[in-house]
Amino acid sequence: MTAKTNVNIFSKEYYDQEKAKFEVQSGKVGKAEIEIVPKISGRIDGYMYKDFGVLENVPVFTIDGKLWMSLTPMEVQSHYFPINAATGRVGVAGLGMGYYVQQILDKPDVEEVVVYEVDSDTIELYKRNFGKHEKLAILQKDFHDIKGESFDFFYCDIYATQCDSAAIPDMAGFLIKNPNVDHYHFWTFEAMLLEIMHAGLATELPHSWSETYYPVLQQFFQSDKRKLANIRGCGEELYEAFVDAGLM
Repeated sequence: MTAKTNVNIFSKEYYDQEKAKFEVQSGKVGKAEIEIVPKISGRIDGYMYKDFGVLENVPVFTIDGKLWMSLTPMEVQSHYFPINAATGRVGVAGLGMGYYVQQILDKPDVEEVVVYEVDSDTIELYKRNFGKHEKLAILQKDFHDIKGESFDFFYCDIYATQCDSAAIPDMAGFLIKNPNVDHYHFWTFEAMLLEIMHAGLATELPHSWSETYYPVLQQFFQSDKRKLANIRGCGEELYEAFVDAGLM
């Protein structure tokens, strides 16, 4: 599994193109709400870099008033790899406002999508926006409880911040319970690898990880966004967490 990079995912053109594909309406169900914000200005981070600017008509998703996701460049760019990698039977942890699910349902090589989402309001809000799809099943279930499943690709997107170290034991536990899942991705995995590389530990990374994610990281390094790189300095901590979890 490698990442195709036939487009410049860190360009404004790519963001505008992908954002235009996602047609969603403002609405609220219980504590889950989508609002189309006319204008957002100031710090508008991209994926793995800090940035400032102005965005217009941005879908913003909140749960109980807490920001969960918004369709900014960071969200679009960080989803490039899992959208590209989805094929066959796909498992998804976390529904959000439905951006990822809608993108992969349109792929001819995606045959079935099974979504695990714990929040009933989020599920109902998605259904009001997008209805049913013959390829899609949404289960109100915690992804930590998945056991013995088989997926051609599995994507976990339940974290509020990039490089959330909680994703590492989650990943390890999921793989133990579901050994037949060969290809998987946990949100902002590339950002974790960038931190590990910045900490001088690149040579310790498994070859399969480097081979899989290098195309995306290479494109980041080759873009002008590299000058705005957002390095948190947590690479050594993340590396140790991967080792402790038995993933490295």
